[in-house]
Order: sequence, then C-alpha cells, then structure tokens
Amino acid sequence: MTASTGILILLGAGVLLSSIALILDIRAHSPQRAPSRTSRSGRAVLYSLTVLSCGVLVAALVLSSLVPLAEIQETPLVRVVMTLLALALATIGGGPFAVLALRLATRGTSLTGVHGGILISTNDRQSASSPPPEAPSRRGVFLRHLLASRNADRLSAESSPPDKAMGTSTVEVLRGGTTIGVLERIAIAGAITAGFPEAIAVVIAIKGVGRFSELAASEAKERFIIGTLASFVWACSCALVLR
Repeated sequence: MTASTGILILLGAGVLLSSIALILDIRAHSPQRAPSRTSRSGRAVLYSLTVLSCGVLVAALVLSSLVPLAEIQETPLVRVVMTLLALALATIGGGPFAVLALRLATRGTSLTGVHGGILISTNDRQSASSPPPEAPSRRGVFLRHLLASRNADRLSAESSPPDKAMGTSTVEVLRGGTTIGVLERIAIAGAITAGFPEAIAVVIAIKGVGRFSELAASEAKERFIIGTLASFVWACSCALVLR
C-alpha cells in the first residue's frame, strides 16, 4: 500500500465518521426531539466520533507531509479523488468540530433556538418612549413628597412584574449558523486548494459584516468567535492535506 492510498483511506474514514457525527448533531438539536437519556448518550457518541475525526485528520496531515507532492500528482485520478475527499471532510466535519469546541467553551450553558442560533434576553424598553422628567420647581416640592410617601404602597401594588417592567424578551441570534458554516468552509478550503488564500479574508469580512448587528450580547460574541475560528482551523487543516 502506497502513502497516497493511506491518505485516501484516512480521508474516507474521516468523511464517514464526520457524516455520522453530523447526523447525530442534527437529531440532537431537532426542535421536535425532547431531551432524554437517549439524546444525552447520542451527544456522547457525537463527541467521540468528532474526536476520532480529529485524530484521522491529524494522521492524514502527518502522512501527507511525509509524501512528496510529485508522488501524489503522478496519478491525476488519485489527485482528483483526494481533493474531493478533502473538500468533503472540510465541509462535513467542520460542523461537529465547531459544536465540540463550543461545548467545551460554554459547557452547555447556551440555549439553542429553533433555527440553530442561541437564545438571549434583551431589553425592549425604548428610552425615547418616556419623556425626560421635568425639573422640579421649589413650589409644591413638599406637597409632592408628602403625596409620594402616602401613595408608595399603592403604586408598588399596582406596578407591573419586574420582567414586564424591564421589558425583557428572549430573541434568537446567530441564526442559520450551520448553513453559513458549510458555505464558509467550502470557500476557505477551495481557496487554499486553488492556491488563492487571499480569498479567506473576503469570506471572513463578509461573515463579520453580516453578523455585526447581532453581536451586542457577550454570549453572541463568544459563540461567533469560537465557531468561526473552529470552522476556519478545520477547513485549513483539510486543505493542507493537499499541499
């Protein structure tokens, strides 16, 4: 067995493991699926398969670094199959790898929304909705304090609950992260494979501009940075197998 055949076997195994992990990830985050002991065991299998995929990718990188590039380019068919497998591994395996990285970073504290984003609490009260208080005049100050002290209990009883008074609501941000991640990894791996790594800056810039308005909350910033870096590292590692 030649070194090229070994790389093909490793890439094929990585694609298979990543595909199973991606299916388990989709099933685990399905909105119709209630959390149970089976789903928790499925997540454990998902993380185990992701770790195995990482090991397979590292082995492929090490083996490709030991093989001269001329040996791989001798057979065009081997080069084409290896390129397709590397792109497939970059596209499919990056999703479970990003999920594992986010799980290790957030320790499962973020609530996942229906559309693949995270749920955060926001304050919907507009400062412009209430006019600024008028400056109190000296006349009638004592009377105002007297009335305020007498009506304190009544005003507290008639006040709305704290969550309603603050105007808090739960919204989903960073929606469509799975689809965006797939397109991002295809673009990054394809740019490196084509010998045009400068296109990576364009991909990151487009993603940053598109997500800028959703990065007000610290949870969204953390998830955006970790997910982007994990996807970027995985796609670059898969593409480097071909270099």
